[in-house]
Amino acid sequence: MKKQVCILLFILLLLQLVLAVDIDLKKDTYHPGEVLQAEIYGSFPDGLKISDIGIYKEDKVHKTPAEAELTLDNDKYLYYAVLPFIDGNFSLKIENTRYYSGFETIEDTIIKEFQIEKTTSPYLSINKGFIITSEEFSIKIKSINSRQDINADFEATGESDSFKLSTGLERTLRYSIEGIENFTKSNLNINDYDIPVFVYPGEDVEKKSNKTFEYFLDEYLTFYPNKLNATILADKDYVLNLRLKNEGDQSFEDFEISFEPDYGFSADIDEIETIRPNQTIEIEITANLAEDTEASLILSNETETMVLPIYISITLEQEDVEIDTGGLEESCADLGGYICASGQECDGNRQFIEGQYCCIGVCKEAGGGKGFLWGIVILIILGSLGYYIYLKVKQGKLPSPKELLKKRSEKYKKRITPEKPQIEVRKKLTRN
Repeated sequence: MKKQVCILLFILLLLQLVLAVDIDLKKDTYHPGEVLQAEIYGSFPDGLKISDIGIYKEDKVHKTPAEAELTLDNDKYLYYAVLPFIDGNFSLKIENTRYYSGFETIEDTIIKEFQIEKTTSPYLSINKGFIITSEEFSIKIKSINSRQDINADFEATGESDSFKLSTGLERTLRYSIEGIENFTKSNLNINDYDIPVFVYPGEDVEKKSNKTFEYFLDEYLTFYPNKLNATILADKDYVLNLRLKNEGDQSFEDFEISFEPDYGFSADIDEIETIRPNQTIEIEITANLAEDTEASLILSNETETMVLPIYISITLEQEDVEIDTGGLEESCADLGGYICASGQECDGNRQFIEGQYCCIGVCKEAGGGKGFLWGIVILIILGSLGYYIYLKVKQGKLPSPKELLKKRSEKYKKRITPEKPQIEVRKKLTRN
């Protein structure tokens, strides 16, 4: 018996030495845009910080930007990250921190590998992997690949929601903590996803977690319109126009344009090498479909992704064909232009927008020497003309104003004075 106990203790000690830090993922394969949830077991003498953890693609040396959060839950850390809309082999790494392994303190990188795979099956993109709150809270969900039936249940209060969510659409769910007076650990269940919820009524929860928010494309790039709607005839090509504008102060590079599903749509450009600050890129999308379709245009590079919803309805009547361009017409400000004030002129291209001219360039003070020069030219012309008239009058070739007035007066008197009648002469005709 003692021998068996010794063996068991030896095995436990061995496990402690080998599994000093363990990362437990909810699953090994995820889909683009899903939320990764991890439980991290281990002892860290300096504590574990969000900056110590990163998502890496294959052999990349820089972290993949992601919204992430870390908190301590009793004997383990909870971590989540909203994954990018790209596929490939990835790893979750803990680095630049010390941890205990048996009786030693070690500072090695801990790696947990996983995959992001594209799929045509429906799934959800959720913006949080756990929630820490002291008041009413919210969570955002987006349906990917198809319309889905959503069932959400907050166990702590029994509050539930059931609804349908179309492809590419995002919905915010809000929940109250009314009636919860003490610390409560619960779950928010959304279809197959379980989101831990920690409720601290009346407490400051800011220091109860570490957060990191890397930049996301939709903070800088904007689609005009923000969704595409069209009613078209089946099996015919229709063009849908789209603009992509960089409203930020930095350039973005190496984007690919794709569609989900990948049939029935094509774009006149499938790659964008660079989009600079304040630059607008025109995109033409051709749709040719046989049935009603909900799809997504996906703009992505190695680290970031944007999704534009597309809704296509099929009609049998030509008069019902309609392509919604709502939001496509931009204002002067949207184009990065200015309405020049009075006394200014446009140094650049002018476009007529919203009933006025928009300067795509710089508004400058009018003139800059040009108005003054034109004034001098006009004065010279008028002076020369006056001098010419003066010479003609002086040479007698042109009547003076006084002579002109005299002639007009004589003509007037002649017109109003009646002429004397002529004397009629009558003679008698005689015959010789």
